[in-house]
Amino acid sequence: MFGWIAIVLLIAGVTLYQFNVFYDATRQVVPAKGGVFREGIIGRFTNANPVFAVGAVDTSVSKLLYSGLLKYDGNGTLVGDLAESWTIDPGGKIYTVKLKKDVQWHDKKPLTAEDVEYTYKIIQNPDIKSPFRSSWEGVEVKKTDDRTIIFTLKGSISSFPHYLTNGIIPKHIFSKIDTQQIRSSSHNNQDVIGSGPFKLTKVEVKKSDDGRTAERISLATNTNYHLGRPKINQYFIQTYKGEDSLIRDLNQSRLDAINGVSNPEKIIAQNDKIVDMSRILTSQVNVFFKVSEPPFNDVNLRKALTLAVDRKEATKGLGYPVKISDSPFLDTTFAYDKKQIQKTDDINKANALLESSGWVMNKSTGVREKAGQKLEFSLTARSLDDYKKVSESLVQQWKAIGANVRVILLDEEEMQSAIATHNYSVVLSAISLGYDPDVFAFWHSSQKNIGSSTKLNLSEYSSKPADIALEGGRSRSDPSVRAVKYAPFTTNWLNDNPALTLYQPRYVFLVREPFYNFNTTTMSASTDRYNNVHNWTVKDKKVRK
Repeated sequence: MFGWIAIVLLIAGVTLYQFNVFYDATRQVVPAKGGVFREGIIGRFTNANPVFAVGAVDTSVSKLLYSGLLKYDGNGTLVGDLAESWTIDPGGKIYTVKLKKDVQWHDKKPLTAEDVEYTYKIIQNPDIKSPFRSSWEGVEVKKTDDRTIIFTLKGSISSFPHYLTNGIIPKHIFSKIDTQQIRSSSHNNQDVIGSGPFKLTKVEVKKSDDGRTAERISLATNTNYHLGRPKINQYFIQTYKGEDSLIRDLNQSRLDAINGVSNPEKIIAQNDKIVDMSRILTSQVNVFFKVSEPPFNDVNLRKALTLAVDRKEATKGLGYPVKISDSPFLDTTFAYDKKQIQKTDDINKANALLESSGWVMNKSTGVREKAGQKLEFSLTARSLDDYKKVSESLVQQWKAIGANVRVILLDEEEMQSAIATHNYSVVLSAISLGYDPDVFAFWHSSQKNIGSSTKLNLSEYSSKPADIALEGGRSRSDPSVRAVKYAPFTTNWLNDNPALTLYQPRYVFLVREPFYNFNTTTMSASTDRYNNVHNWTVKDKKVRK
Protein backbone atom coordinates (compact mmCIF):
# COMPACT_ATOMS: atom_id res chain seq x y z
CA MET A 1 0.00 0.00 0.00
CA PHE A 2 2.79 2.42 0.92
CA GLY A 3 4.51 1.56 -2.35
CA TRP A 4 1.40 2.41 -4.37
CA ILE A 5 0.96 5.67 -2.44
CA ALA A 6 4.57 6.59 -3.16
CA ILE A 7 4.09 5.87 -6.88
CA VAL A 8 0.92 7.99 -7.00
CA LEU A 9 2.66 10.88 -5.20
CA LEU A 10 5.63 10.63 -7.55
CA ILE A 11 3.38 10.72 -10.62
CA ALA A 12 1.45 13.70 -9.14
CA GLY A 13 4.70 15.54 -8.40
CA VAL A 14 6.09 14.97 -11.88
CA THR A 15 2.78 16.07 -13.42
CA LEU A 16 2.70 19.26 -11.30
CA TYR A 17 6.31 20.03 -12.18
CA GLN A 18 5.62 19.56 -15.90
CA PHE A 19 2.54 21.78 -15.61
CA ASN A 20 4.53 24.54 -13.92
CA VAL A 21 7.26 24.31 -16.56
CA PHE A 22 4.65 24.50 -19.31
CA TYR A 23 2.83 27.34 -17.53
CA ASP A 24 6.00 29.39 -17.13
CA ALA A 25 6.98 28.73 -20.75
CA THR A 26 3.67 30.12 -21.98
CA ARG A 27 3.57 33.14 -19.67
CA GLN A 28 5.46 36.43 -19.44
CA VAL A 29 5.78 39.01 -16.68
CA VAL A 30 4.24 42.40 -17.51
CA PRO A 31 3.62 45.61 -15.52
CA ALA A 32 0.32 45.77 -13.66
CA LYS A 33 -1.77 48.65 -12.36
CA GLY A 34 -2.30 49.37 -8.67
CA GLY A 35 -0.10 49.31 -5.63
CA VAL A 36 1.57 51.83 -3.35
CA PHE A 37 4.82 53.74 -3.84
CA ARG A 38 6.78 55.12 -0.85
CA GLU A 39 9.58 57.59 -1.48
CA GLY A 40 12.04 58.97 1.09
CA ILE A 41 13.51 62.46 0.69
CA ILE A 42 15.96 64.40 2.88
CA GLY A 43 14.48 67.73 3.94
CA ARG A 44 11.29 69.26 5.33
CA PHE A 45 7.84 69.89 3.89
CA THR A 46 6.55 73.44 4.21
CA ASN A 47 4.86 74.65 1.04
CA ALA A 48 3.68 72.81 -2.09
CA ASN A 49 2.43 75.93 -3.88
CA PRO A 50 4.49 76.19 -7.12
CA VAL A 51 4.58 79.97 -6.70
CA PHE A 52 6.77 79.47 -3.61
CA ALA A 53 8.10 75.89 -3.60
CA VAL A 54 11.87 75.49 -3.22
CA GLY A 55 13.86 72.68 -1.65
CA ALA A 56 13.84 68.97 -2.40
CA VAL A 57 10.63 68.03 -0.56
CA ASP A 58 8.48 71.04 -1.45
CA THR A 59 9.30 70.89 -5.16
CA SER A 60 8.70 67.13 -5.27
CA VAL A 61 5.27 67.37 -3.65
CA SER A 62 4.41 70.37 -5.81
CA LYS A 63 5.28 68.50 -9.00
CA LEU A 64 2.99 65.61 -8.06
CA LEU A 65 0.08 67.92 -7.19
CA TYR A 66 0.26 70.62 -9.88
CA SER A 67 0.60 70.79 -13.67
CA GLY A 68 2.29 73.41 -15.84
CA LEU A 69 1.58 74.63 -19.33
CA LEU A 70 4.63 72.75 -20.64
CA LYS A 71 6.78 69.90 -19.37
CA TYR A 72 9.85 67.94 -20.46
CA ASP A 73 9.62 64.51 -21.97
CA GLY A 74 12.13 61.78 -21.15
CA ASN A 75 14.65 63.23 -23.61
CA GLY A 76 14.52 66.80 -22.32
CA THR A 77 12.26 68.13 -25.09
CA LEU A 78 9.49 70.58 -24.22
CA VAL A 79 6.03 69.12 -24.78
CA GLY A 80 2.53 70.21 -23.87
CA ASP A 81 1.17 69.49 -20.39
CA LEU A 82 -1.88 71.70 -19.85
CA ALA A 83 -1.11 73.32 -23.21
CA GLU A 84 -2.50 71.82 -26.37
CA SER A 85 -0.30 74.06 -28.52
CA TRP A 86 1.89 77.16 -28.42
CA THR A 87 3.13 79.54 -31.10
CA ILE A 88 5.73 82.35 -31.28
CA ASP A 89 5.45 85.45 -33.45
CA PRO A 90 8.30 86.16 -35.93
CA GLY A 91 9.70 88.85 -33.65
CA GLY A 92 10.07 86.39 -30.76
CA LYS A 93 8.14 88.62 -28.35
CA ILE A 94 4.58 87.24 -28.41
CA TYR A 95 3.73 83.70 -27.30
CA THR A 96 0.22 82.34 -27.71
CA VAL A 97 -0.74 79.26 -25.70
CA LYS A 98 -3.89 77.21 -26.25
CA LEU A 99 -5.10 75.05 -23.36
CA LYS A 100 -6.38 71.50 -23.68
CA LYS A 101 -10.11 70.98 -23.43
CA ASP A 102 -11.91 69.84 -20.29
CA VAL A 103 -8.98 69.98 -17.87
CA GLN A 104 -10.16 69.90 -14.25
CA TRP A 105 -8.86 70.81 -10.83
CA HIS A 106 -8.91 68.19 -8.09
CA ASP A 107 -12.25 69.61 -6.91
CA LYS A 108 -13.58 69.05 -10.48
CA LYS A 109 -13.86 72.77 -11.25
CA PRO A 110 -12.70 73.62 -14.80
CA LEU A 111 -9.12 74.85 -15.28
CA THR A 112 -9.17 77.83 -17.65
CA ALA A 113 -6.97 80.59 -19.03
CA GLU A 114 -8.16 82.72 -16.14
CA ASP A 115 -6.21 80.46 -13.75
CA VAL A 116 -3.09 80.79 -15.88
CA GLU A 117 -3.35 84.57 -16.01
CA TYR A 118 -3.92 84.71 -12.26
CA THR A 119 -0.91 82.47 -11.51
CA TYR A 120 1.61 84.59 -13.37
CA LYS A 121 0.23 87.87 -12.07
CA ILE A 122 0.58 86.48 -8.55
CA ILE A 123 4.21 85.58 -9.31
CA GLN A 124 4.77 89.11 -10.66
CA ASN A 125 3.28 90.74 -7.56
CA PRO A 126 6.21 92.08 -5.47
CA ASP A 127 4.19 91.69 -2.26
CA ILE A 128 4.02 87.91 -2.82
CA LYS A 129 7.83 87.59 -2.92
CA SER A 130 7.86 84.60 -5.26
CA PRO A 131 11.42 83.33 -5.93
CA PHE A 132 10.46 83.16 -9.63
CA ARG A 133 9.44 86.79 -10.01
CA SER A 134 12.56 87.89 -11.88
CA SER A 135 11.74 85.57 -14.79
CA TRP A 136 8.38 87.29 -15.20
CA GLU A 137 9.32 90.94 -14.81
CA GLY A 138 8.06 92.96 -17.77
CA VAL A 139 5.97 90.09 -19.21
CA GLU A 140 2.36 90.99 -20.01
CA VAL A 141 -0.01 88.08 -19.41
CA LYS A 142 -3.51 88.26 -20.88
CA LYS A 143 -6.26 85.71 -21.51
CA THR A 144 -8.32 86.25 -24.65
CA ASP A 145 -10.80 83.45 -24.02
CA ASP A 146 -11.21 80.47 -21.68
CA ARG A 147 -8.54 78.48 -23.49
CA THR A 148 -6.14 81.10 -24.87
CA ILE A 149 -3.39 83.06 -23.11
CA ILE A 150 -1.03 85.56 -24.73
CA PHE A 151 2.38 86.39 -23.24
CA THR A 152 3.95 89.61 -24.51
CA LEU A 153 7.63 90.21 -23.72
CA LYS A 154 9.42 93.56 -23.75
CA GLY A 155 12.21 91.97 -25.72
CA SER A 156 12.93 88.60 -27.25
CA ILE A 157 14.06 85.97 -24.72
CA SER A 158 14.91 82.72 -26.48
CA SER A 159 14.67 80.63 -23.31
CA PHE A 160 11.17 81.90 -22.42
CA PRO A 161 9.29 78.63 -23.26
CA HIS A 162 11.25 76.94 -20.46
CA TYR A 163 9.62 79.35 -17.98
CA LEU A 164 6.23 77.85 -18.82
CA THR A 165 6.94 74.63 -16.94
CA ASN A 166 6.04 75.93 -13.47
CA GLY A 167 2.76 74.79 -11.90
CA ILE A 168 -0.53 76.68 -12.32
CA ILE A 169 -2.62 77.48 -9.21
CA PRO A 170 -6.45 77.77 -8.98
CA LYS A 171 -7.84 81.31 -8.98
CA HIS A 172 -11.12 80.22 -7.40
CA ILE A 173 -9.17 79.14 -4.29
CA PHE A 174 -6.45 81.77 -3.85
CA SER A 175 -8.32 84.88 -5.06
CA LYS A 176 -10.46 84.63 -1.91
CA ILE A 177 -7.37 85.00 0.30
CA ASP A 178 -5.80 88.33 1.22
CA THR A 179 -2.54 88.79 -0.69
CA GLN A 180 -0.52 89.07 2.51
CA GLN A 181 -1.89 85.72 3.71
CA ILE A 182 -1.37 83.61 0.58
CA ARG A 183 2.06 82.27 1.56
CA SER A 184 0.78 81.09 4.96
CA SER A 185 -2.53 79.66 3.69
CA SER A 186 -3.46 76.06 4.50
CA HIS A 187 -4.15 75.64 0.77
CA ASN A 188 -0.36 75.41 0.34
CA ASN A 189 0.22 72.39 2.56
CA GLN A 190 -3.05 70.90 3.84
CA ASP A 191 -6.12 71.71 1.73
CA VAL A 192 -4.30 71.63 -1.59
CA ILE A 193 -6.25 71.81 -4.85
CA GLY A 194 -4.10 71.16 -7.91
CA SER A 195 -4.44 69.54 -11.32
CA GLY A 196 -1.55 67.08 -11.16
CA PRO A 197 -1.53 63.28 -11.25
CA PHE A 198 -2.06 62.94 -7.48
CA LYS A 199 -4.21 64.59 -4.82
CA LEU A 200 -3.11 65.43 -1.29
CA THR A 201 -5.03 63.43 1.32
CA LYS A 202 -3.05 63.86 4.54
CA VAL A 203 0.08 65.35 6.07
CA GLU A 204 1.27 63.70 9.27
CA VAL A 205 4.00 65.07 11.51
CA LYS A 206 5.67 62.59 13.83
CA LYS A 207 8.84 62.02 15.80
CA SER A 208 11.52 59.97 14.09
CA ASP A 209 13.75 57.44 15.86
CA ASP A 210 16.39 60.10 16.50
CA GLY A 211 13.87 62.42 18.16
CA ARG A 212 13.52 64.83 15.25
CA THR A 213 10.23 65.67 13.58
CA ALA A 214 9.46 64.23 10.16
CA GLU A 215 6.51 64.46 7.78
CA ARG A 216 4.58 61.80 5.92
CA ILE A 217 2.71 63.20 2.93
CA SER A 218 -0.05 60.94 1.63
CA LEU A 219 -1.25 61.27 -1.97
CA ALA A 220 -4.04 59.50 -3.83
CA THR A 221 -4.61 58.99 -7.56
CA ASN A 222 -6.28 61.81 -9.47
CA THR A 223 -8.81 59.80 -11.44
CA ASN A 224 -9.54 62.81 -13.71
CA TYR A 225 -5.92 63.57 -14.58
CA HIS A 226 -5.77 65.06 -18.07
CA LEU A 227 -2.91 62.77 -19.22
CA GLY A 228 -4.69 59.64 -18.02
CA ARG A 229 -5.31 58.09 -14.64
CA PRO A 230 -2.02 57.19 -12.88
CA LYS A 231 -1.35 53.47 -12.63
CA ILE A 232 -0.19 53.72 -8.99
CA ASN A 233 -3.03 53.94 -6.47
CA GLN A 234 -1.23 55.77 -3.67
CA TYR A 235 1.99 57.74 -3.34
CA PHE A 236 3.69 58.49 -0.01
CA ILE A 237 6.58 60.86 0.60
CA GLN A 238 8.47 60.48 3.89
CA THR A 239 10.90 63.19 4.97
CA TYR A 240 14.25 62.53 6.68
CA LYS A 241 16.91 64.58 8.41
CA GLY A 242 19.87 62.59 7.11
CA GLU A 243 21.03 59.65 5.01
CA ASP A 244 21.46 56.95 7.66
CA SER A 245 17.79 56.56 8.56
CA LEU A 246 16.79 56.97 4.92
CA ILE A 247 18.99 54.10 3.76
CA ARG A 248 17.98 51.94 6.74
CA ASP A 249 14.28 52.25 5.88
CA LEU A 250 14.99 51.33 2.26
CA ASN A 251 16.87 48.21 3.31
CA GLN A 252 14.09 47.26 5.73
CA SER A 253 11.48 47.59 2.95
CA ARG A 254 9.78 50.59 4.56
CA LEU A 255 10.53 52.61 1.43
CA ASP A 256 10.37 51.85 -2.29
CA ALA A 257 12.67 54.66 -3.40
CA ILE A 258 15.22 57.12 -2.04
CA ASN A 259 17.12 59.95 -3.68
CA GLY A 260 19.96 62.36 -3.18
CA VAL A 261 22.19 59.95 -1.23
CA SER A 262 25.91 59.36 -1.60
CA ASN A 263 27.61 56.01 -2.36
CA PRO A 264 24.66 54.51 -4.29
CA GLU A 265 26.89 51.72 -5.59
CA LYS A 266 27.41 50.47 -2.03
CA ILE A 267 23.66 50.40 -1.37
CA ILE A 268 22.99 48.47 -4.59
CA ALA A 269 25.77 45.98 -3.89
CA GLN A 270 24.19 45.12 -0.54
CA ASN A 271 20.64 44.71 -1.84
CA ASP A 272 19.93 42.95 -5.15
CA LYS A 273 16.35 44.26 -5.18
CA ILE A 274 17.50 47.87 -5.57
CA VAL A 275 17.99 49.29 -9.08
CA ASP A 276 19.77 52.51 -10.02
CA MET A 277 17.65 55.06 -11.91
CA SER A 278 20.17 57.88 -11.42
CA ARG A 279 20.73 60.46 -14.16
CA ILE A 280 23.28 63.21 -14.91
CA LEU A 281 21.66 66.61 -14.31
CA THR A 282 21.99 69.66 -16.53
CA SER A 283 23.34 71.37 -13.42
CA GLN A 284 26.77 72.43 -12.28
CA VAL A 285 28.52 72.17 -8.91
CA ASN A 286 30.79 75.18 -8.46
CA VAL A 287 32.83 76.99 -5.86
CA PHE A 288 31.50 80.55 -5.81
CA PHE A 289 33.83 83.29 -4.55
CA LYS A 290 32.03 86.36 -3.21
CA VAL A 291 33.92 88.84 -5.37
CA SER A 292 32.27 91.88 -3.80
CA GLU A 293 34.21 91.44 -0.54
CA PRO A 294 37.92 91.11 0.33
CA PRO A 295 40.00 89.10 -0.12
CA PHE A 296 38.04 87.70 -3.09
CA ASN A 297 37.87 91.07 -4.84
CA ASP A 298 41.45 90.22 -5.81
CA VAL A 299 41.23 88.54 -9.22
CA ASN A 300 44.73 87.05 -8.91
CA LEU A 301 43.77 85.33 -5.66
CA ARG A 302 40.72 83.82 -7.35
CA LYS A 303 42.82 82.66 -10.28
CA ALA A 304 45.39 81.11 -7.95
CA LEU A 305 42.74 79.22 -5.97
CA THR A 306 41.30 77.96 -9.25
CA LEU A 307 44.66 76.88 -10.67
CA ALA A 308 45.51 75.03 -7.45
CA VAL A 309 42.62 72.58 -7.83
CA ASP A 310 42.71 69.26 -9.64
CA ARG A 311 39.04 68.61 -10.48
CA LYS A 312 39.50 64.86 -10.83
CA GLU A 313 41.14 64.69 -7.44
CA ALA A 314 38.38 66.84 -5.92
CA THR A 315 35.67 64.48 -7.18
CA LYS A 316 37.53 61.19 -6.68
CA GLY A 317 36.03 60.63 -3.24
CA LEU A 318 32.45 60.68 -4.52
CA GLY A 319 32.61 56.96 -5.24
CA TYR A 320 30.92 57.21 -8.63
CA PRO A 321 31.89 58.77 -11.96
CA VAL A 322 30.90 62.38 -12.68
CA LYS A 323 31.16 64.63 -15.70
CA ILE A 324 33.81 67.30 -15.22
CA SER A 325 32.71 70.87 -16.05
CA ASP A 326 35.23 73.46 -17.27
CA SER A 327 33.12 76.40 -18.50
CA PRO A 328 30.18 78.53 -17.36
CA PHE A 329 28.26 76.71 -20.12
CA LEU A 330 27.60 72.98 -20.26
CA ASP A 331 29.36 71.21 -23.12
CA THR A 332 26.00 69.91 -24.39
CA THR A 333 24.92 73.43 -25.43
CA PHE A 334 25.81 75.45 -28.52
CA ALA A 335 27.29 78.21 -26.32
CA TYR A 336 30.15 75.98 -25.17
CA ASP A 337 33.52 76.58 -26.82
CA LYS A 338 36.09 73.85 -26.23
CA LYS A 339 38.83 76.40 -26.94
CA GLN A 340 37.63 78.60 -24.08
CA ILE A 341 37.81 76.60 -20.88
CA GLN A 342 38.76 77.33 -17.28
CA LYS A 343 42.31 76.12 -16.65
CA THR A 344 43.06 74.25 -13.42
CA ASP A 345 45.65 71.83 -11.99
CA ASP A 346 48.72 74.07 -12.23
CA ILE A 347 50.03 74.50 -8.68
CA ASN A 348 53.28 76.11 -9.82
CA LYS A 349 51.43 78.90 -11.62
CA ALA A 350 49.09 79.26 -8.63
CA ASN A 351 52.04 79.81 -6.26
CA ALA A 352 53.67 82.25 -8.69
CA LEU A 353 50.46 84.30 -8.90
CA LEU A 354 50.18 84.50 -5.15
CA GLU A 355 53.81 85.55 -4.76
CA SER A 356 53.48 88.27 -7.40
CA SER A 357 50.29 89.52 -5.71
CA GLY A 358 52.02 89.97 -2.36
CA TRP A 359 50.79 86.81 -0.62
CA VAL A 360 53.96 85.68 1.15
CA MET A 361 54.30 82.24 2.73
CA ASN A 362 54.85 82.20 6.50
CA LYS A 363 57.13 79.19 6.79
CA SER A 364 56.38 78.63 10.48
CA THR A 365 52.60 78.39 9.99
CA GLY A 366 52.42 77.27 6.37
CA VAL A 367 49.83 80.01 5.73
CA ARG A 368 50.37 82.91 3.34
CA GLU A 369 50.01 86.52 4.52
CA LYS A 370 49.56 89.88 2.86
CA ALA A 371 49.79 93.21 4.70
CA GLY A 372 49.23 91.41 8.00
CA GLN A 373 46.20 89.50 6.73
CA LYS A 374 46.35 85.72 6.70
CA LEU A 375 45.02 83.76 3.73
CA GLU A 376 42.21 82.21 5.76
CA PHE A 377 38.55 81.80 4.83
CA SER A 378 35.54 79.54 5.31
CA LEU A 379 33.95 77.28 2.71
CA THR A 380 30.19 76.80 3.18
CA ALA A 381 28.52 73.62 1.87
CA ARG A 382 25.57 71.31 2.47
CA SER A 383 26.04 68.65 5.13
CA LEU A 384 25.72 65.80 2.64
CA ASP A 385 28.46 63.21 2.14
CA ASP A 386 29.15 64.26 -1.46
CA TYR A 387 29.73 67.89 -0.51
CA LYS A 388 31.75 66.86 2.55
CA LYS A 389 34.13 64.80 0.44
CA VAL A 390 34.58 67.48 -2.21
CA SER A 391 35.10 70.11 0.51
CA GLU A 392 37.73 68.01 2.25
CA SER A 393 39.65 67.58 -0.99
CA LEU A 394 39.49 71.31 -1.76
CA VAL A 395 40.77 72.15 1.72
CA GLN A 396 43.80 69.89 1.26
CA GLN A 397 44.57 71.20 -2.23
CA TRP A 398 44.35 74.82 -1.09
CA LYS A 399 46.48 74.03 1.95
CA ALA A 400 49.25 73.05 -0.47
CA ILE A 401 49.47 76.67 -1.70
CA GLY A 402 49.30 78.23 1.77
CA ALA A 403 45.55 78.77 2.30
CA ASN A 404 43.95 77.84 5.61
CA VAL A 405 40.33 76.91 4.91
CA ARG A 406 37.60 76.00 7.40
CA VAL A 407 34.52 74.09 6.21
CA ILE A 408 31.06 75.09 7.44
CA LEU A 409 28.46 72.37 6.83
CA LEU A 410 24.77 73.34 6.89
CA ASP A 411 21.59 71.27 6.70
CA GLU A 412 19.09 71.88 3.89
CA GLU A 413 17.11 74.58 5.68
CA GLU A 414 20.23 76.42 6.89
CA MET A 415 21.75 76.27 3.42
CA GLN A 416 18.65 77.76 1.83
CA SER A 417 18.86 80.63 4.31
CA ALA A 418 22.58 81.17 3.62
CA ILE A 419 21.98 81.22 -0.14
CA ALA A 420 19.01 83.60 0.21
CA THR A 421 20.99 86.08 2.29
CA HIS A 422 24.40 85.46 0.63
CA ASN A 423 25.76 84.74 4.10
CA TYR A 424 29.11 83.19 3.13
CA SER A 425 32.55 84.07 1.81
CA VAL A 426 32.96 81.05 -0.45
CA VAL A 427 30.19 78.55 -1.10
CA LEU A 428 30.16 75.12 -2.71
CA SER A 429 26.79 74.73 -4.37
CA ALA A 430 24.95 73.45 -7.42
CA ILE A 431 23.06 75.64 -9.89
CA SER A 432 20.46 74.32 -12.32
CA LEU A 433 21.47 75.48 -15.80
CA GLY A 434 18.77 73.62 -17.73
CA TYR A 435 18.68 72.74 -21.41
CA ASP A 436 19.04 76.31 -22.71
CA PRO A 437 22.37 78.15 -22.23
CA ASP A 438 20.69 81.27 -20.82
CA VAL A 439 22.80 81.84 -17.67
CA PHE A 440 21.55 85.41 -17.13
CA ALA A 441 20.15 84.62 -13.64
CA PHE A 442 23.52 83.32 -12.41
CA TRP A 443 25.99 85.89 -13.77
CA HIS A 444 24.22 89.15 -14.73
CA SER A 445 25.01 92.01 -12.35
CA SER A 446 21.28 92.74 -11.85
CA GLN A 447 21.02 89.40 -10.04
CA LYS A 448 23.90 89.90 -7.61
CA ASN A 449 22.17 91.65 -4.73
CA ILE A 450 20.16 89.84 -2.05
CA GLY A 451 17.41 92.34 -2.83
CA SER A 452 17.05 90.84 -6.31
CA SER A 453 14.21 88.39 -6.73
CA THR A 454 16.43 85.40 -7.53
CA LYS A 455 19.65 86.10 -5.61
CA LEU A 456 21.23 83.46 -7.87
CA ASN A 457 24.34 85.43 -8.78
CA LEU A 458 26.05 83.72 -5.85
CA SER A 459 29.46 85.26 -6.62
CA GLU A 460 27.90 88.76 -6.78
CA TYR A 461 29.75 89.05 -10.07
CA SER A 462 29.55 92.34 -11.98
CA SER A 463 30.99 93.02 -15.43
CA LYS A 464 29.60 95.42 -18.01
CA PRO A 465 30.96 93.50 -21.05
CA ALA A 466 29.61 90.25 -19.56
CA ASP A 467 26.20 91.86 -18.97
CA ILE A 468 25.98 93.06 -22.58
CA ALA A 469 26.89 89.60 -23.88
CA LEU A 470 24.34 87.89 -21.63
CA GLU A 471 21.63 90.28 -22.76
CA GLY A 472 22.52 89.80 -26.41
CA GLY A 473 22.70 86.02 -26.19
CA ARG A 474 19.22 85.61 -24.75
CA SER A 475 17.62 88.07 -27.19
CA ARG A 476 18.27 86.01 -30.33
CA SER A 477 16.63 82.81 -31.53
CA ASP A 478 19.22 81.47 -33.99
CA PRO A 479 21.63 79.19 -32.04
CA SER A 480 24.63 80.16 -34.21
CA VAL A 481 23.98 83.87 -33.61
CA ARG A 482 23.48 83.28 -29.90
CA ALA A 483 26.81 81.42 -29.71
CA VAL A 484 28.58 84.46 -31.19
CA LYS A 485 26.81 86.78 -28.76
CA TYR A 486 27.77 84.66 -25.76
CA ALA A 487 31.48 84.42 -26.68
CA PRO A 488 32.48 87.75 -25.02
CA PHE A 489 30.79 86.65 -21.81
CA THR A 490 32.88 83.48 -21.72
CA THR A 491 36.06 85.50 -22.34
CA ASN A 492 35.33 87.97 -19.56
CA TRP A 493 34.18 85.27 -17.16
CA LEU A 494 37.37 83.26 -17.68
CA ASN A 495 39.50 86.37 -17.13
CA ASP A 496 37.62 87.26 -13.94
CA ASN A 497 37.24 83.76 -12.42
CA PRO A 498 34.25 84.56 -10.18
CA ALA A 499 33.83 80.84 -9.56
CA LEU A 500 35.57 77.50 -9.95
CA THR A 501 33.53 75.08 -12.06
CA LEU A 502 33.80 71.47 -10.90
CA TYR A 503 31.35 68.91 -12.25
CA GLN A 504 27.82 68.07 -13.35
CA PRO A 505 26.10 66.32 -10.45
CA ARG A 506 24.27 63.06 -10.80
CA TYR A 507 20.78 62.88 -9.38
CA VAL A 508 20.70 59.64 -7.40
CA PHE A 509 17.37 57.82 -7.57
CA LEU A 510 17.35 54.27 -6.18
CA VAL A 511 14.19 52.18 -6.56
CA ARG A 512 13.07 48.82 -5.27
CA GLU A 513 11.91 46.24 -7.82
CA PRO A 514 9.42 45.76 -9.38
CA PHE A 515 9.44 49.19 -11.02
CA TYR A 516 8.47 49.88 -14.63
CA ASN A 517 8.08 52.68 -17.20
CA PHE A 518 10.67 55.14 -15.91
CA ASN A 519 11.64 56.46 -19.35
CA THR A 520 13.63 59.56 -18.37
CA THR A 521 17.12 59.64 -19.92
CA THR A 522 18.07 63.23 -19.06
CA MET A 523 17.07 65.60 -16.28
CA SER A 524 17.25 69.37 -15.85
CA ALA A 525 16.00 69.31 -12.26
CA SER A 526 15.42 66.58 -9.69
CA THR A 527 11.65 66.82 -10.18
CA ASP A 528 12.06 65.82 -13.83
CA ARG A 529 11.98 62.25 -12.53
CA TYR A 530 8.21 62.73 -12.33
CA ASN A 531 7.74 63.68 -15.97
CA ASN A 532 5.86 60.45 -16.68
CA VAL A 533 4.97 59.44 -13.11
CA HIS A 534 1.39 58.69 -14.21
CA ASN A 535 2.77 55.76 -16.24
CA TRP A 536 4.94 54.26 -13.49
CA THR A 537 3.96 50.81 -12.28
CA VAL A 538 5.15 49.04 -9.14
CA LYS A 539 3.38 45.72 -9.60
CA ASP A 540 3.57 42.99 -12.19
CA LYS A 541 1.65 39.88 -13.24
CA LYS A 542 2.01 36.84 -15.49
CA VAL A 543 0.00 36.74 -18.72
CA ARG A 544 -0.14 34.37 -21.70
CA LYS A 545 2.51 35.09 -24.33
